[in-house]
Amino acid sequence: MHDIIKTIELTFVNAFLVNVNECFVLIDTGLSMHWDRLEKELAAAGCLPDRLKLVIVTHGDYDHTGNCAKLQEKYKCKIAMHRNDVLMAQEGLMVKRKVRTFTAKIFIQFRRLLRKKLTFDKFTPDIFLTMVKICSSMVSMQL
Repeated sequence: MHDIIKTIELTFVNAFLVNVNECFVLIDTGLSMHWDRLEKELAAAGCLPDRLKLVIVTHGDYDHTGNCAKLQEKYKCKIAMHRNDVLMAQEGLMVKRKVRTFTAKIFIQFRRLLRKKLTFDKFTPDIFLTMVKICSSMVSMQL
């Protein structure tokens, strides 16, 4: 059984730490400005650099990928994401989305303003997902 052992709140997004066979999988990474908090939470859960094996990115927006480059470098873990989001990871390009609600439109504008103030560490994913469905067999195969 694989359990989410920790939900890491990183302001705009939550990251989830999953224990898999004495190793860890992290789902999403938060904004780059939350690196210190993310690393502290990983360490508190016993997720040291040699134990984090995989990061699964649900989508390529910078609030989900902001710490991928640092995790690849320091933790030597693999990054998995959908192939359609690669340009977001490698170039920091944001995908234009159709938004319908007023709240979503405000949020998109806020993200655009915030993006100008953030640094972006480019990275290249190691594994390309063909569908965003996380199941035990897929996670086990990647470790």
